[in-house]
Amino acid sequence: MSDRNVHTIWAEVVEKVKERTISPALWRALEKAQGIIIEDGFLVVGFAPIDYSLRGHLASSEHQNAIIAAVAEVAGQPLRLRLIEGLTIADWENAKKREAAAEAVREAASRKRSVELAAAKTWEGVMEQVSRKYANMPMRQLPQARARYLAEAVQIMSEAMDVLYPSNGQADDLAERSLARLIEKVATLVDLPGAIVADRLLRYRGELQ
Repeated sequence: MSDRNVHTIWAEVVEKVKERTISPALWRALEKAQGIIIEDGFLVVGFAPIDYSLRGHLASSEHQNAIIAAVAEVAGQPLRLRLIEGLTIADWENAKKREAAAEAVREAASRKRSVELAAAKTWEGVMEQVSRKYANMPMRQLPQARARYLAEAVQIMSEAMDVLYPSNGQADDLAERSLARLIEKVATLVDLPGAIVADRLLRYRGELQ
């Protein structure tokens, strides 16, 4: 559909909405807006930067139904309204690029949150494992029993590091904090300072290498 036809469609939509509503503020916003293009089920309508603040009148739920109904009547098909800053096809293309970039950022953030959540749950699983092992340990009040438990817990923590740390071996903030909580949990169970347990873990991993 040509730009000229879209301009004409929007002009007719404006007149229909003005006939059916009594809102001078909405009328002014409609008159400042311009139809740009119909694409992918959207009627793209733009405002000059100086008038962009008026978009809220068109976007409000109070007026949306009247505008969408008028658009469908004039265009001969149901269309959703897309409001942008700018009055040209180039402005629309730039708006799509910005939206695509923003969506890519949102998707990346969502993937990161999913990975972090999965990792956190896995660290929680390791936490449950060391806690359960201690709870099931016979005569755990004896120092030698706690020493044997510590050796087993260190091995469990080391194996968790092999799986849950990034493949490049450089721990991120989530991994470091999760490991620290795990170390403190084991330290509390065996009644030792966390630094001592951490030192045992690092020595164990050094011996493996």
